[in-house]
Amino acid sequence: MNIGIISTRYARALYMLAFDEAQEDKVYTEVKCMLQQFLTFPELKRYLTSPIMNPAKKIDILRLSAGGDNISHVMKQFIDFVVRRDKQELIQFMCVAYESVYRKAKNILSTTFLSATEVDDALLGKIKLILEEAYKANIEMQVKTDPRLIGGFILDVDNNRLDASVACELNQMKIAFKEKGV
Repeated sequence: MNIGIISTRYARALYMLAFDEAQEDKVYTEVKCMLQQFLTFPELKRYLTSPIMNPAKKIDILRLSAGGDNISHVMKQFIDFVVRRDKQELIQFMCVAYESVYRKAKNILSTTFLSATEVDDALLGKIKLILEEAYKANIEMQVKTDPRLIGGFILDVDNNRLDASVACELNQMKIAFKEKGV
């Protein structure tokens, strides 16, 4: 069984259904919520693959992880379908694939901005605007802080990394000193 192919097919089917119902944005939010639940509660996957747990309980757990009672009827149908097909162990991969399908359809580029300290919204807005103009895409930016950078930032865009952190500069100096035998 090829997990990637199956997950992508299910994700495309979900996107087409959501698009037909004009619910693709809501489903995208629900998919992101479900993925966050998988990261927060690693035991969730174990519950879904347990042969002891009945399908109705698995459906309840998946609906709850997608947002509870307020999820779209499209997501409800999708979860029911996945569990009936006994593919719930792949739903995390299906969610990742849906994110990819959605972003491609909506021309969204996912980026990560990591800085040593908090960055004000005005600066983030300028960075986002520059990226939108450079990549001709809508930018979805995840902002994180990591004091280990000491200063500066790391920007990940479209499988490219711009590392302008002080920690990187210090590491490069350390490597240069080692090469020169200092």
